[in-house]
Amino acid sequence: MTYTVPDMPPCTIRLPPRPSAEDLAALNKNIVRVENVNGIAAKLSESSSAQGKSSIWVAANGNYPVKVVMTFPGAQPIVMLEVKELRFEKPPPRC
Repeated sequence: MTYTVPDMPPCTIRLPPRPSAEDLAALNKNIVRVENVNGIAAKLSESSSAQGKSSIWVAANGNYPVKVVMTFPGAQPIVMLEVKELRFEKPPPRC
């Protein structure tokens, strides 16, 4: 996944908002188990309501989402987000 598009001017990359501390605390209350998602150790948190079920895998080291699956009543699960590859390296200068 990349956050840039070909016609975006340099130095204007917009990242999605980070989950708040309250959001992460709520996820940690519903941890089902620890699994690997594409080689990343992650805590699986599940919750459900009348609107459906959500399964969210959060990296055990770093607290960032690596996979999100939503299941609505009577429908097949939908993968909303899945990290396939992640590198922690300094990007080349753009400006």
